[in-house]
Amino acid sequence: MSIGQLFKHWTYQVFAPGSLLRAKYTAFKSLLEHDDMSMQRIADLEGIHYGGRLVDWAMIQRLCDDLSASVERCVQGLMEMSPSRYMGLMEFYRKIDFYVSMGVDLPEPDLAPPHIIPLAKAAGNIKLAGGKAASLAGAAALVPTPPGFVLTIRAYNYFLESAALREPIRAALSHVDLDDPDSVRAASQKLMPLVAKAELPETIATELAQAVPALEQETREAGLVSDDAEVRFAVRSSGLFEDGSRSFAGQFESVLNVAATDVPEACKTVLASRYAESAIAYRVMSGLADEETPMAVLVMPMVEARNAGVVLSRDASRGGARRAGIYVVEGGGESLVNGSRSGLSFQVERDENDALSLAPTTSPPPLMRTGEGLLELARHAVRLERDAEKHAGESAGAEQAPEAREIEWVEDPSGSLWILQSRPHAGLEEVDTRPLEEPEDVDDVPVLADLEVAAPGAGSGPVVHATSMAAADIPEGAVLVSLTLPPQLSTIAHKLSGVVARAGSRASHFASVAREQGLPVFVCADPDPFEALAEGAIVTLSHRRGLGRVHAGRIELLAGEERPALRLAGTPAGDRLAAVIPKISPLNLTDPDSPEFSPEHCRSFHDLVRFVHEKSVAEMFSLVDKGGRSMTRAKRLKTDLPIVLYVLDLENGLFPAAAQKTEITQDDIASEPLWAVWWGLSDQDADWSQGMTHVDWEEFDRVSAGIFPKHAKFLASYAVISAQYMHMMIRFGYHFSVLDTVCGPEDKNNYINFRFQGGGAAYDQRRRRLEFIRRILEHYDFEIEIRGDMLDAHLRRCDAGLIQRRLAMLGYLMAVTRLLDMALVDDASLDSALATFLEKTDR
Repeated sequence: MSIGQLFKHWTYQVFAPGSLLRAKYTAFKSLLEHDDMSMQRIADLEGIHYGGRLVDWAMIQRLCDDLSASVERCVQGLMEMSPSRYMGLMEFYRKIDFYVSMGVDLPEPDLAPPHIIPLAKAAGNIKLAGGKAASLAGAAALVPTPPGFVLTIRAYNYFLESAALREPIRAALSHVDLDDPDSVRAASQKLMPLVAKAELPETIATELAQAVPALEQETREAGLVSDDAEVRFAVRSSGLFEDGSRSFAGQFESVLNVAATDVPEACKTVLASRYAESAIAYRVMSGLADEETPMAVLVMPMVEARNAGVVLSRDASRGGARRAGIYVVEGGGESLVNGSRSGLSFQVERDENDALSLAPTTSPPPLMRTGEGLLELARHAVRLERDAEKHAGESAGAEQAPEAREIEWVEDPSGSLWILQSRPHAGLEEVDTRPLEEPEDVDDVPVLADLEVAAPGAGSGPVVHATSMAAADIPEGAVLVSLTLPPQLSTIAHKLSGVVARAGSRASHFASVAREQGLPVFVCADPDPFEALAEGAIVTLSHRRGLGRVHAGRIELLAGEERPALRLAGTPAGDRLAAVIPKISPLNLTDPDSPEFSPEHCRSFHDLVRFVHEKSVAEMFSLVDKGGRSMTRAKRLKTDLPIVLYVLDLENGLFPAAAQKTEITQDDIASEPLWAVWWGLSDQDADWSQGMTHVDWEEFDRVSAGIFPKHAKFLASYAVISAQYMHMMIRFGYHFSVLDTVCGPEDKNNYINFRFQGGGAAYDQRRRRLEFIRRILEHYDFEIEIRGDMLDAHLRRCDAGLIQRRLAMLGYLMAVTRLLDMALVDDASLDSALATFLEKTDR
C-alpha cells in the first residue's frame, strides 16, 4: 500500500472517523464476499481432489486462478481496513501464489521448426512427429508401409499461437466436467469450428505446397499408382500419446481420398478433431491436459483397397495368446475400426518358436487369393511384436510381458499388403494373468452365452438401450445395449459397467479404448441383444474360456471382479493436483489466540483466508470499541448460553434504549432476523449442557483442542445487523455456521443464505451430521449444495413471516447440531435424531 493511501487513512482516522468507519465497513463487506468466493473455490478443488471427479485440467487452472484472485482481494481488503498493521501481508500471499502457480501451470509449447518432415525421419521422434507417425516410421524397416510426410507437433503449436487460439481453447475447456455431458458437448461445438476455420500460418502453408507434390512423385516412384492416375491422400492424426501408452484409438478424424489441393484444409479438419466430444472425454479420463496432448498430422497416399482390416499379434479372445487374430472386411477398413461392421475373423496358430500355421477351421477370405496372405499378415504382426519387445526390454533392462500389437493393414488390387498403423494391443496381460472368467460353481443358466469378447472384464448394472435415451441421461453403472461400437461411446465409457453390441468386433477402436479402461464389451448378433435383455433389468457380465456371458441379476461372485470406477487420482492431472493441494486447502491456523496465528505461519490459501477473516472481524470490533463515534458500539450479548456473541448495529437493529449500554440482552434486539434466530438458539428443548452422557468429552478435547475460552474476543461469534438485515457467523469449536439474510416487506428481496462447515469428529460422524442437516433443510425447501465438508443452503423470494420461521428453525438447528457429530455413531442414530428434530419443528 502506498504512502498516499496511508496518509489518507490517517487523515480520516483523525478528522473524519465516521467516513473511516463507512470505508472500513465497505472494505469489510467486500472482504466477506471474496472470503465466500475463496471458500467456494477451495471446496471445489477439494471436491475434485478427494472425490476424484473427472474434469479438464483447464477447470483446475481456472479454479486456482479464481481462488488466487479472491484471496488477493481478501488481503487487499484487510490492508484497506488497517494499512499500517498489515503492510507485509501481500508478500505472504505472493509466496503461496507462486508455489500454486508453479504446480498448476504447464510448460510453454515449442514453436520452432521443423514444421514438416518426411515420414522416414519420424522414427523414434514421438515428441516431434506424434505416436502414430513415429510408430509407422519405425515399422517401415520391417514391413511394407506407404511413404508420407508429417506436419509436426511444433507446426500445430505454431498454428495455435499464430491464430491466437490458446486462450479461447483454455476458456472453453475450463468448464468441462465428465459428470456433465452437456459441458463436453458445449466445448466441442465451440472449439471444432474455431480451429477448422483458423488460417494456417503462411510459412506452414508454403511448406505444405512443396511437400504435397514431392509426396505425389514419391508415390508414383513406389508404384502405388500409375503414371497417369491422380494421387489421392489420406490425412490422419498423430497425437503425442496416440498409439502409445494411451491409444486414443478412433478419437480423432481421418480425412480420406483427399485431392492434393485440399490437403491444407484436411490438415485443419484433423487438428480440429482434437476437440470432438469423444476425444475430449477420452483425454480427460486419461488425466491429461490439453497442452500435454498436442497433435501432428500424417499425410500418406491412399492405397486402393481390395481387402482391409486389423491383425492382433496375440488374440486372447480366440484360443488364448498363442494365436494371432486377423479381422477382414472387403474394401476399406473404416467400417471395421469404427465398430459398424464385425467383418470376418481368422486365426493363425503360433507355436513356442513363433512358427505360424492356419488354424484348422480357417479358410481364406473372399478376394484374398490364398491362405498365404493371412500367414504373411501374421508374420508382419509377429515381426513388429518382437521389435516392440526388444525396445521395451532395452528401456526396462529386464524381461517384459509380451508386447502384443494391433496392426491396421490394406491389400491392394495386385495382392500386395501394406501396413498403415501399428499400436500396442491393450488388455492382453489382464486376460493372461488375472482372468475374469466365470467360476465353476456359478450354476445359473446365462441369458446370453458364447458372445464375442471385444474387451474382457466383468460388470453388473441395469440394462439401458442406447436407442431409448440421450447419453447425458444414461445412469451411472448401466450396462449399455448398443447397435454398434462407435468411437463416440468413449464419451460415456467412464459411466458404464459394460456394453453388449449387436455388431462390432475386437478390432474396433472403441474395443481398444474399453480394454484400456477394463470395461467389458461383448458382441452378440444372434439372438438380438435388444430383445434378449429387457431395459431396466439387472444383469451381470462375465466371460469364460474366451466367450462372453450375460446372467440375469447381480451375481456377487462375478460382479466382485468388476473394474474400479475411473477417478482422477493416479493420473498425471490427479498427481499434479495432489502436489498443489497442500498449498490450497489445509487449515494450519486453528487458534487465533496463539502466537503462531500470524502471516509467517500461513502455509496455504486457506490459512490466509482464515487469518484475514479473523483479523477483519477484530478490526471491525476494535474500531467501534475505541470510540464508537458516528455509530452504535459493538456490544456483547449477555446470555446464559455458552456463546460469546458481539452485535454490531448498522441501523435500527437495537432499540434506542440500548445506545448507552456496553452489554445488551435479547430484549434489546429490534432486528427481526436476529430475534428469530435467537428464538431458535435459546429454545428450551435445545440441550446446552456440558455433561452430555453420549459424548466422550476426553475424545472431544483431543480432537478439537478443547473449548476455546468463553470470553476470548477474537474467537467470538458476531452478528452485523439492521432492522431487516443480518450477517451472522457463529462458532462452536472447529465448525462454524454463517447466516446472511434479508427479512423485509418485499418478498422478492428476501432470502436466507446458510453455510455450515467443519467439525472435530471422525469423518463418518461429520458426514452423518452433514447428512442430517441436508435432510432437515431439504424438508424445509432449501436448495442444497455440498462440496467436501461444506454445506450451502439457499431460500429465496419468500414472505417475511416464512423467513422468520425458517430463521428460528435454523437457530434451533445450530443449537442441536453443535456437538451432534460426536453423537451420530451410526446411521440408526442419524435417523433417530432426524425424527426427533422434525417432530419438534413441524409442530
